[in-house]
Amino acid sequence: MIISGLVSRNILPPRSLMLCDHVLERVSSYKYLGVTLSNTLGSSTHIHDISTEAKRVLSFIYRQYSAHLSQSSLQKLYLSLVRPHLEYASQVWNPHLQRDILKLEYLSWKGCRNLHLNSVSSSGT
Repeated sequence: MIISGLVSRNILPPRSLMLCDHVLERVSSYKYLGVTLSNTLGSSTHIHDISTEAKRVLSFIYRQYSAHLSQSSLQKLYLSLVRPHLEYASQVWNPHLQRDILKLEYLSWKGCRNLHLNSVSSSGT
């Protein structure tokens, strides 16, 4: 599998690569070890994927448990189910664009607000 972008029409098409008599297909993004790698080597595609998953888990917690559990139990659910999606391999995809940083911060803020939590630290205190 080769991660590649669009090919300009002014140059010759790239040659196909083969590995053990199999032609490697070209893709624009690929998920490897939970991190989405894109042809531009940016983190926006990955941040979109993890924010979608975090929103899904956060809405599940809100619908199923927010009316029945205490604040400390909701905080533990948030820290164990939502935060790992937002922080997994962050050293690799470290967001540097302002829109990506704001998207992640908004999800964290929304989770605390919807679950009626005070500021949630990474240590869970």
